[in-house]
Amino acid sequence: MFSQHLEKVSAWATEGREEEILRARAAYFERIGEAHEEDRSFEARMAAFFEYFLLDRPLDAIGDTPVRAYLERNGASLSAEEREALDACAQSLYAAFEVTKLGTKLGLRVREVVTRTEYDIIERRELVALAKGDILNARIVPWKGAHVFSGNFIYHPREASKAILREAKRRRKLDPDTSPSDFAMELARLALKLERYRNVAVENIYKFG
Repeated sequence: MFSQHLEKVSAWATEGREEEILRARAAYFERIGEAHEEDRSFEARMAAFFEYFLLDRPLDAIGDTPVRAYLERNGASLSAEEREALDACAQSLYAAFEVTKLGTKLGLRVREVVTRTEYDIIERRELVALAKGDILNARIVPWKGAHVFSGNFIYHPREASKAILREAKRRRKLDPDTSPSDFAMELARLALKLERYRNVAVENIYKFG
């Protein structure tokens, strides 16, 4: 839905910024774990990085995210459809979400695990083996009075759900302003560890200090 519009932002934001992209990539994967091509989640993690670079990370020389900087500089020449789509992307949220209801009028309902905010998701696809109570990392974009998924997911094992929710609650109590995105990135690192060490029990990987 948004990829064709973000391609223009990407072309504008990446031109002449090769070194900055490499630094951003290194810092990003240092946080979530370095992805390798043989990893099952490699493509999803690379796509999530580019979303992060375009939508969340301020450009060094500008101090604003690429999507917001692009809108500020080119907004007047964009179609109403393009402006609406990019403005929605600029308000997106990357976080860990718990599925609270499937088969809603729009598709499903999820709850961000740190703030406990609920979101109605427009989703007509049958997401593979998704069940109530499942937790996944995703980016949601506000759209037409609800939200949509960007399309890149990292799934967490159901056996880890209680530990994830317990840790989210602990952090929320310690700091009501704790970042949902930061917590999701920590979970992404644990999911990658589980992906590589399938012989290790889930509870020994999803451990929080």
